[in-house]
Amino acid sequence: MKVLISLLGLSPGVVTGAYYAMYYGWGIDPVQIDKVVSVGTSAKLMDLIESEIENEFGRWRSRSGIQVQYDRTSRYHIDGEDLRDENDVDQFRKIILRLLREDYRNDDIYMVVAGGRKSMAALSAVAAQLYGYGVKGMYHLYIEKNLEDDGSSDRFWNIDLKRQQEVLHPPKGKCGLVHIPYLQFKGKEGEISLAIRGEVQDYIIQYLEENPSFIPCLEKNSYGNVLGYMFEVKVMEYLRQKEGYSNASHHYSFPGHSGDVDVFAEKDGNILICECRLFLNYDPERHSVEAKKVRQIVDRMIFLREKYKDIKIEAWVVSNAKTAQDDAWDLATQWDIKMMTTGPIESRFKTTLYDWRISRILPMDRNQDCRDTVSKI
Repeated sequence: MKVLISLLGLSPGVVTGAYYAMYYGWGIDPVQIDKVVSVGTSAKLMDLIESEIENEFGRWRSRSGIQVQYDRTSRYHIDGEDLRDENDVDQFRKIILRLLREDYRNDDIYMVVAGGRKSMAALSAVAAQLYGYGVKGMYHLYIEKNLEDDGSSDRFWNIDLKRQQEVLHPPKGKCGLVHIPYLQFKGKEGEISLAIRGEVQDYIIQYLEENPSFIPCLEKNSYGNVLGYMFEVKVMEYLRQKEGYSNASHHYSFPGHSGDVDVFAEKDGNILICECRLFLNYDPERHSVEAKKVRQIVDRMIFLREKYKDIKIEAWVVSNAKTAQDDAWDLATQWDIKMMTTGPIESRFKTTLYDWRISRILPMDRNQDCRDTVSKI
């Protein structure tokens, strides 16, 4: 079962908006939630707010036929009207821990911490780090300011019905989920295990660099994500140091475009964008770049060429693999995208993350074995 756990203050649209953002994929890949759970205080308007949420999900079930659950079993509160003392904090902590450790331990949990007090979000984040066995992601919910203001308890019941419906079911572009990446600690066969939830960020890399003893504790997927992230960094550094590109950056978001690109660089007024593909335990007989990587960069390249018509836009797909699948080659040829290889680099991975580099990036050869070409890298 997929469960949305949302903190709830005095704005019903936080819970319903989070659900719809997940359903439509506003800010994340779409997720169809089976049950919604809200956690809040016993403030005076809480029953009325929860009723608005329940009524909205009832209307949604009638319109869509999707049987998302939100009922009396979905509502959790502390006894107090606010987190006024240590007892209130302790009650809230126990509720969150029970949900994560017991009630939904074996389910896929998506946690939204936009509602309620900041201290509630902080307590939930700590609980997810220590006990979020089933937590697949933690999120902030962005809501357009005017819509957010109308959703507050002092205005919601004073606006017309149409506007209330917009608050509870926001139009596209008015709200979206934002990943909150975090490190999750677990015990595994008597040893510490560490997982990264959400996308890898600079501060996570810095933490691992400052605490290298945790690097061997990373779970397989998290380890791969960390090295994939560092591969982007090393490609960026190569372009700066070896190719003379300025303003090089990685994980770059385009203003006015929903996507991002692994590496963005400029030189002599021209732009180079790169998509990176790192294979762990690289096997030349099994691993080659897939067409989806090329399709990703085609989308970004089209956007840039339309926006900057007088600027040369070049695109690379960079991998430690020596070649690509046929459909990837065909697409790259069609769009004049260069397929590039660093050659095998896994032997350069060290205990720490920053002490290796990419020495050379060369064009792939579709028709010839380039093993000899890259063997000196």
